[in-house]
Amino acid sequence: VVCSAPSTSSIIGAAKAAQALQVVDADVPKQRNGYDCGIFLLEFVTSLIQGVGAEMLQELGTRSLHDWFDQEHVSHRRHELQRLACLLQQKAHSSGKGDIGRLLDGEMRDNVTTAMTGRRADLQTHTGLKRRPCMPTGISSKAKPSCPPKAMKTSQPEGSAISALAVKASPSFRPGVEGSIGRRHSESEVESALASEVYDHAAVEAEAILTQLAVL
Repeated sequence: VVCSAPSTSSIIGAAKAAQALQVVDADVPKQRNGYDCGIFLLEFVTSLIQGVGAEMLQELGTRSLHDWFDQEHVSHRRHELQRLACLLQQKAHSSGKGDIGRLLDGEMRDNVTTAMTGRRADLQTHTGLKRRPCMPTGISSKAKPSCPPKAMKTSQPEGSAISALAVKASPSFRPGVEGSIGRRHSESEVESALASEVYDHAAVEAEAILTQLAVL
């Protein structure tokens, strides 16, 4: 087998490709856990939408890391999205409506806008989002699990920043003692299923909210 030497054009092409890869691997925020991929993507898209003109697109690979968001901001954004999903689920439970477009009234739309456009300091001081109502109306608060779910560290090599997001299964919620046994049993099943959906599918709800907002 005869192997010919690479041509000058192929060498130049490889050098240009390597240079392009260096630009792609720019000094931009990188997540420090294993479950914020989607939130980082949303944050990058939000930054692009809020950018001004084509100049920002041309400078993406050279922008200083200080001009971007950080992991703490992304983590806070994730908590806000989970909380908005809980708010919408609570409102859907109380109103009997499942259409996100109908649930997004003026106040709720302001909450979503603030959660998706404000920086971390703004989000922490926004009075409309201070309370964290994660339980739909009618479900006992005594057995209320944490919301949003907490990140539980797993056994990993020292120095690793990856952690697993552990979501505990919702306990069996039981309504008050009033009413017949059959009614209590039925309400308990419905409320347990609803609570499970709230906590186990918070990320899906948040994605649905953002999809609906993009359409609107």
